[in-house]
Amino acid sequence: MSGLKDNSPSAQTDDTHTAAPEPVQTAPAATQDSTNPVPAETAQSPQTGKPQIEQPQIEQPQIEQPQESPSLSQQEMEHLTYLRVLEEYNIAEKRRFNYRRYGAWFIIITGIVFLTLIFSVEAKILFLCLWIITILACIAVMIKADYTYDKYKTFLGFTDELDKDLDEEEDEEE
Repeated sequence: MSGLKDNSPSAQTDDTHTAAPEPVQTAPAATQDSTNPVPAETAQSPQTGKPQIEQPQIEQPQIEQPQESPSLSQQEMEHLTYLRVLEEYNIAEKRRFNYRRYGAWFIIITGIVFLTLIFSVEAKILFLCLWIITILACIAVMIKADYTYDKYKTFLGFTDELDKDLDEEEDEEE
């Protein structure tokens, strides 16, 4: 208890009246805790008189400028375009194969499902309309896939086995 003062009225003596008043601190005490993240170094601004927090100097990372890629020649650009179109052709070919393979099965299965619903439920017209819409939508997807495949095939100049057979039949007729 050597550094503590007793402020009770019985402990006050005459020497406390003669002591100089303690100066009042204007800056908050520097503590580092999770609730008050005030840095230990604070100073007062000469213009506003408010405490200023000194910001630590953070080094800005040097951003590397991207090196200019060499310009592509016309032939390289055409080759890259050809590769992109070839990739789209392969995707369209897989879709066309899958739609032809599973599209007919989808139409048959939905026909069976809708026929059972038509004969078991009172809303026959509704299910008949839904069945027709389902068939038309399935056929539209299959036609679009076939058209896309044919467009890329023609653009790339490829021929199909079916095209070869048709060309042979035309040659035999002549």
